[in-house]
Amino acid sequence: MKSNTLKLPAILYHGTNAYFDVFDLYFRGSNIGYPNTVYGIFFTENLEHAQMFGSRIISVSLNITNPINLSNQGIFTIESQAPVIWEILSGERLSPKKALRMLDKNIGLGEIAEAHATLNTMEASNLIKSRGYDSMVSDMGQGNLEYVAFYPDQICVQDINFFNQNKRVSSK
Repeated sequence: MKSNTLKLPAILYHGTNAYFDVFDLYFRGSNIGYPNTVYGIFFTENLEHAQMFGSRIISVSLNITNPINLSNQGIFTIESQAPVIWEILSGERLSPKKALRMLDKNIGLGEIAEAHATLNTMEASNLIKSRGYDSMVSDMGQGNLEYVAFYPDQICVQDINFFNQNKRVSSK
């Protein structure tokens, strides 16, 4: 694959136990503390996955146009983003084709966790943003993707629901 051709779902979900009207980057990661939360605000297309993060489920649409795909598949197949990933991991700037070859050659299953640790830093986030990426897609696990808005103004809240034992109990 030469470019990022990801189709964004129309509605995504954010699970939380916090009460707020507007997303704020100050609170990113406050409900989980994972290292990748340096990037922004996370969403999933699966309602059940959102419920793992809280009983307050916020349905949104996102206005994102240039996501970097940091899923395991995206790292090794999307040539256009390979230079920034390789630069974060090695400090070396390469052409897209050569960067993709270097990623494939130098990162195996044994090194992917270390690569993700390096990619999930504020320095990496800043470099990715400086290269024009406005969002991120990454693996949530078990073949599912998560979508990350870098900025709150990319998020359009559609609905807010509260769930108790997987049943909707109220709506905004």
